[in-house]
Amino acid sequence: MKSKRSIAGFTVFELVVAISISAVIAYFVFSFSRSLLDVWNKSSSNAELELDASVTLDTIVSDLESAIFQERGISMFAVTALRETGDALDMDSSDISTRWVKPSNLNTGRDSNNDFWPEFPVGYTAPTGGQIIEYEPAHTYGWAGMWMRFFTNSPSVNAVSYQIIRRNTFGSKATGDDPRYVLHRAVVRQDKVLAAGLDITANAYQTKNGTVYEGHADSVVSPTLSSYLIENVVDFGVRLYAYKNLDNPPAYYPPGMELIYPAFDESNPVPTQRSHFASTWSLPASGQPDQRYPDAVEVFIRVLDNRGARLLSELEDGSGSGAFEDIVANHSRLFRRFVIVREGT
Repeated sequence: MKSKRSIAGFTVFELVVAISISAVIAYFVFSFSRSLLDVWNKSSSNAELELDASVTLDTIVSDLESAIFQERGISMFAVTALRETGDALDMDSSDISTRWVKPSNLNTGRDSNNDFWPEFPVGYTAPTGGQIIEYEPAHTYGWAGMWMRFFTNSPSVNAVSYQIIRRNTFGSKATGDDPRYVLHRAVVRQDKVLAAGLDITANAYQTKNGTVYEGHADSVVSPTLSSYLIENVVDFGVRLYAYKNLDNPPAYYPPGMELIYPAFDESNPVPTQRSHFASTWSLPASGQPDQRYPDAVEVFIRVLDNRGARLLSELEDGSGSGAFEDIVANHSRLFRRFVIVREGT
């Protein structure tokens, strides 16, 4: 005969203890799994970000290494720091639907007091109001980055243009209202280059002519969506250098080189020009070398991670909060390359 003790079940106290221990174990397992998932997602996002940035910079470097810089008395290489839409100096200012713009009803975008100038190089100091200000290496290039265009000879003679445009992409929401900051690489076909000429500042390359078609000259100023290179690029810019031995070069100059763009006076923290139109290898006897081909180009892109892209999109459609600069500072990475170009190509 079985005893009462042998057939008795768990007491309420034992059940409570067992459930509590199970809950604690489940909590720690869940927390650990979630941490692993967060690390995995972050690592995956970073790897994807680095791969996309690397491919993009490889493309830009390849184009610059095969750039055509010749003594023809015309501009074959040009860079412009773009301002906000509506500025008369902004190329293609009428194309407000696809330009990187500050929403009129939101307090987003960059501080207009900065006048959309490129930031100064690392280490530059200038007297302002009796004080010395150290400019941080923020690497911002105007309101919408820089617009770079030139000619290459690989695989044939083509005009190439790089610029950021804020527009809907292939992956936009079903409503079509989810614009992203997209870096474009527009390539003009050789037959169109021969028709338009080798002056990159000619009207054919700087003025829209009705509907823009891929491979046509006006895609330089207003690229089609098919020229999409990488999205979530909130800054794109270059610094141009020329070989020159200086007695006391600034600390931010590479050895044996002089910064020729963005050019500015050491005593005045405002760049002297927004554009650089290069047509010669000769440095002027005096003044800024604003027509000098670069011997070296430093290329920068700043790319948002997935979380930053989502936060910025929510900020700009009114469903999110925060500040443009804070989101970019906390959720982006800066990538750069240094390219030596060949004279007489």
